[in-house]
Amino acid sequence: MDIRFSSKAERYRRQVRALIAQKLPADWRGIGALSSSVRAEFVTTWRSFLVEHFLIAPSWPRPYGNGGLDVVSQSIVAEGFVRAGVPQYPLPNNPIGMPLLGPTVIHGGTEEQKNFFIPRTISAEIRRAQSYSEPGAGSDLFGLRTRAVQDGDERVINGSKIRQTAGTDANWIFCLVRTDPDAPEAKGLSFLLVPYDQPGVEVRAIKTMDGGAELAEVFIDNARTSVDNLVGGAGNSAKVALGLLGFERGAGSIAAAVAAKQEHRWVVHRTAAAAADPDTPADELHEEALLAGTYASSSAFRAAANLLQVLGGIGYTWEHKGHLYFKRATASGRLLGSSHHRLDAIASLIDDHPSPIAHFSGAADQRSTS
Repeated sequence: MDIRFSSKAERYRRQVRALIAQKLPADWRGIGALSSSVRAEFVTTWRSFLVEHFLIAPSWPRPYGNGGLDVVSQSIVAEGFVRAGVPQYPLPNNPIGMPLLGPTVIHGGTEEQKNFFIPRTISAEIRRAQSYSEPGAGSDLFGLRTRAVQDGDERVINGSKIRQTAGTDANWIFCLVRTDPDAPEAKGLSFLLVPYDQPGVEVRAIKTMDGGAELAEVFIDNARTSVDNLVGGAGNSAKVALGLLGFERGAGSIAAAVAAKQEHRWVVHRTAAAAADPDTPADELHEEALLAGTYASSSAFRAAANLLQVLGGIGYTWEHKGHLYFKRATASGRLLGSSHHRLDAIASLIDDHPSPIAHFSGAADQRSTS
């Protein structure tokens, strides 16, 4: 099997890299090197650039204003963005609207829904958040209690949702709601699009451990949305929601694979540079070593686990020796030190609190020398 890109794909890769390069300054070091004010300005112009070149949603069909690219071309675009250090989805809500809800509406929505939502998603007039999880229900979608009762040509919604990614930046949500309380489990749930900007919708930010507020919870009290904003029909939420999750896995896997490769290079280069510099403070070198050790052991283990999954039963045969690679990856993780200990040490650096594991390890060392 030849898994290399075709000559056509290689030409497209060169075109993508050239296109990205023409937009970036010669001293570009990645979006992470920009100050917050400069980054905000760059994101605006970069998003316009992506829209202009049909790259803001490259998988969407041409009739809906984007690239219509196949999977290989999508992976080339994702690789180009990661290598250049630029975002594929510049705004906080773009990773929700572009790879998730957009394809869901394109494949399962009515023509009216497509004509209304698709162009407004591309222009960023509509910014969405996903609202599946609820307090007390966790990941059990069958246990959702938020209700949407029909009142004329509208649905009246009551309930609450939690852990919305980019919820504080959204002006619309797509959510699973119970439209038929008497129907069993998923048959009573529907997939509904609801505008934020109305009375009865309260959004509260959830502060995360890094000090940010990427997540949110929303409280809905007699909010309304048109019955035309029901995607896939009443009681058909399972098909629509699982389809959306399929788009999420597909879109995320391409970018994640490319990003992991680039991340590996970054960790290796960063740690090597710190070790080679005689002026690197000891504390900083310790932090770099913790990062490199954690990444190395977890990467090896994930690669070995994926290898066995791909090979299936044949991975356990002597000819392929996949099981030996898995055992070595597991052993190398132990040789590099327990991942739990390293992660605990990293957490103590983030929180600026002493590590409880380090405390007990120190006590054990004292006992061994007494």
